[in-house]
Amino acid sequence: MDIPKEIIKVFDNVINPRLSADHGSAEPVSFADGVLTVRMGGACRGCLAVNGTLDHVIRKSLAEHCPGLGVRQVVADDSVA
Repeated sequence: MDIPKEIIKVFDNVINPRLSADHGSAEPVSFADGVLTVRMGGACRGCLAVNGTLDHVIRKSLAEHCPGLGVRQVVADDSVA
């Protein structure tokens, strides 16, 4: 499934620079019906604060930078890449 280019741009310019400060990363995997699935990497993978990161960092950044896309929920893909 294609990820909208606006989402990729926010990951590249806002989200991942912020997560990399704590040695983490996130990659958008799929987007459908307002739900964005991401794969967490680095220190973010398995972190106990992942739910806060999904909502307070990723979802809020997307709501601020591309509100027209209607990202209402961000969930982690726990499969191994």
